[in-house]
Amino acid sequence: MIERKENGEILYTNLDEHFEPRENLSPYALMDKWRIVPVGTAEYSTNMLASLGGHPEDVTLSPELEGWYKIYLHTLGQSVLHLKLSGDPCFCAATASLRDFYTMEEFLWRCTDMTGQSLTLTRKRDANDRHSMLAAIRFVPMSEEEVAQYQAEEARTDTKRLYATDDMHAHLYFEHTRTLDDWRAVALNYAHSDVEWLSIEQIRNFVSCRLPTKDTANFCFPRAGDRNVQEQYPLFDYDEVLKTVVEQGHSQGLKMSVSLRMGAWGLTYPYDQYYFDCDFMQENPQWRTYDRNGDEIAAISYAYPEVRRFMVDELLNMARSGCDAVTLIAHRGIPYVLYEKPVVDRFFELYGEYPY
Repeated sequence: MIERKENGEILYTNLDEHFEPRENLSPYALMDKWRIVPVGTAEYSTNMLASLGGHPEDVTLSPELEGWYKIYLHTLGQSVLHLKLSGDPCFCAATASLRDFYTMEEFLWRCTDMTGQSLTLTRKRDANDRHSMLAAIRFVPMSEEEVAQYQAEEARTDTKRLYATDDMHAHLYFEHTRTLDDWRAVALNYAHSDVEWLSIEQIRNFVSCRLPTKDTANFCFPRAGDRNVQEQYPLFDYDEVLKTVVEQGHSQGLKMSVSLRMGAWGLTYPYDQYYFDCDFMQENPQWRTYDRNGDEIAAISYAYPEVRRFMVDELLNMARSGCDAVTLIAHRGIPYVLYEKPVVDRFFELYGEYPY
């Protein structure tokens, strides 16, 4: 159903009548179909499109609009929608703020020129059995004055005061990231916001491919998302990933930083042996940190010049991405120096006793 109001507003309900191809829809809860679900609010009744952890093919709405519109999405809580206008470089996530299946939420998704544009809904980007539910779409026309005001706001820089950081890991953990263009969503998610700086994390040297087998189906993982990361990580050159995201961010007017966790050398059971292990640490046990009683700690010490050189080389490589800055992240309480021999020897040289 299409409800057109006097102010030009258009409300799409009964989405099964408008999204194509129809063969990708079904009244039944099938893994490979969008389920058609009758729901209602005080304003309208509708047939919602839902996929609870399934993997149906894409469906597309072609509203054949002209001019600028505000696009509002209606969804239930616990819903993650991956959407793409035909003029977008990639799919982006739109997430409901509510967290239950029984409350409808309407939120503003985009202000854009809809001339000749279609809207595609996908499940191919979701890799962690999350749910997608779209109940209705409201297109509200924008006057020439509203468009001019919106474009003037977009051009302002004095309101952009936020510093955002993206650890990059979540895109492999929660999503099916298959192409370099898919990575553009990292920056595109911050378009039309008050973010001035976006810091993206370099994960190249801190994701290991040291599994004894490439057959991940025969390997146990503590979480479903960990399997997703292990399967997807080898698909990319992460220098190219950084350059792609930096390029997309710059095209949106963002200042781009590439960040690095200075102590992300690895984790212990049950997260060891997976992508958390840094190959450099595994291949160089002679540079581990040691506690005062001589116990080896699962980290590498900056007391050794080889370790410092490794990290400096990585920071220089990050700078080659075209970013505006590199950021050193020091968090999660990882020890950088403990009681390694160079530290102990220097302490004795200075104070005439050992630091134990």
